[in-house]
Amino acid sequence: MEDSPPPLSDREIELLTELVKGSTNRQIAKALDISPNTVKSHLRNIYEKMGVSSRTEAVAVALQDGLMEDERAPETGVPPLDDGEDEADSIATATPSPSPHTAEALDRPRPPVEQAVPTPLPPARADAAPPRRTMPPWLGIALGTLSLVLLGLLVVMWLRPPAAEAPAKPATVVAVAPQRWEPLAKLPAPRSGAWALTAQSDLLLLGGRNGDSLSVDMWRYDESVGRWEPAAPLPTAVGDAAAAVVSGQLVVVGGVDASGTVVAELQQYDPDGDEWMSGIPLPTPLARAAVAAFEGDLFLFGGTDGTVAQTTIYRLAAGSDGWEPVGELPSPRTDSAAAALEDGIVIVGGQSDEGAALDEVLYFDPLSAEIRDEAPLPDPIAHPRSATLGTALYLLDDGALLERGPQGDWRPLTTPDDLPLPDDAALVARDPYLLVVGGRSDDRATADVWQYQAIYRSFLPLGTSP
Repeated sequence: MEDSPPPLSDREIELLTELVKGSTNRQIAKALDISPNTVKSHLRNIYEKMGVSSRTEAVAVALQDGLMEDERAPETGVPPLDDGEDEADSIATATPSPSPHTAEALDRPRPPVEQAVPTPLPPARADAAPPRRTMPPWLGIALGTLSLVLLGLLVVMWLRPPAAEAPAKPATVVAVAPQRWEPLAKLPAPRSGAWALTAQSDLLLLGGRNGDSLSVDMWRYDESVGRWEPAAPLPTAVGDAAAAVVSGQLVVVGGVDASGTVVAELQQYDPDGDEWMSGIPLPTPLARAAVAAFEGDLFLFGGTDGTVAQTTIYRLAAGSDGWEPVGELPSPRTDSAAAALEDGIVIVGGQSDEGAALDEVLYFDPLSAEIRDEAPLPDPIAHPRSATLGTALYLLDDGALLERGPQGDWRPLTTPDDLPLPDDAALVARDPYLLVVGGRSDDRATADVWQYQAIYRSFLPLGTSP
């Protein structure tokens, strides 16, 4: 007897409901507070469980079986695909659309920080029941018709008389080494130790140092004019903080203020309104920690209270009113990098409680809070900066750029001889590019911005003509 197909999970039911509404991948990601890559991973699981190969078939099966009502607009007919995506929902990230800002923003007063009511992260959506899998009859008819058409074309090609002979031309493929590195517009002022992130398609750089002083400046890159424009400044200048983007909001967690005091403050930025607000503070002051967002939740790893390094892993769940401890690192550490991939979070490098650089790579499961060892770094890295593109993880430290492939193997990425990457620079991904922003060169902060094309998409002709 044939085994019953595995049921859809509650999250997969939510995605299927969005498909029936005609939502695109980016709309689904925003509605469910998850990343576009996570949407694609869930869609592949839905297709496999339902026995279909596309979103159109998945919607047809769901509607035919009466699992849910048709919520699409009458003129759409089938749910639309995201721009640049095919029915296989391949992993890709949309190129950000810039948001222009004027120079008048430099003179704006700082927005007030509301300490009394911290802003929680957006809550998760409700669950639904799993559907059954059924193959629609129209799919069999369509496949049969396509087979007959292809067979007819083969017969016509076989019966066609041969063409007159022509001199043979060997196919030629010319390989051109691409120029992967190129400069972008310089920053308005030199910066080292800043954070570079993308929030709601905006490329942002904030904080850091110019010399010995902490900065509250934030700039947004306006691609339409090719320059950095001012945005709302940080309410509090901090160094050694951690920064991430969760549910479309930029957060700066903990750090050391201008007086040298370790703080528990969470500063939260809304790109739509270009304004800062006070978020839910940490249970204890922490600096030099690592943070990463996973499906709407924010996770913090290690750090220091100003005296000793920590092992605690904290989580700020979407819609909750406080942080909670959810696990422990195998040993105390500071200055690690944390990056969310499709199914979990990777914690890389950092420093031990004694100040020794670490080569450890740990995998953290956000659902079970379990930690396991992964293949270590080729060499210890004391203060890595991380960015992700698809399933690849990139690290920047002391002028070296490393790439981690799907199998966990690490390889260095080459740079031109005349391009020594600066120390203490920010690293950010903007598909298909990596950006190295600011940093310190010859013991001075720099305003340079370099762009590296990490992914190439090329198309070759299928045939040649005589």
